[in-house]
Amino acid sequence: MNRTWSDEEKEFIRQHSDILKDKEIQEHLSKIRGKHIPIQCVRKQRRSLGILKQQGRGKCKILSTNTPINKPDAEEKAPSCVSANEAQSSQPKD
Repeated sequence: MNRTWSDEEKEFIRQHSDILKDKEIQEHLSKIRGKHIPIQCVRKQRRSLGILKQQGRGKCKILSTNTPINKPDAEEKAPSCVSANEAQSSQPKD
C-alpha cells in the first residue's frame, strides 16, 4: 500500500530530522494523522527527501541533504510499506 505524504508532513521531516530520532518523528506524525505510520515509511520518506543520517542508536547527525533524483510524482508517495501484522499474515505457516 502506498501512502501519500502531505507537504506539511514532508516539511516536518525536513525540519526535524537533525534534532529528532526517526522513532520520535514517526510517533509525532502518527498522532497528527490519527493512524499508525510505520517507522520504515518515515525512514524511506526521509531518504527520498535526500536526508541521510549517521547510523547508530540515538544519533541525529545529518550526513547529507542531497536533492533526491526522483520522478516528479515519486516524491508524493512513499515506497510501499506493509505493517507488521500484514507481513505476518502474508507469510506461509508451517
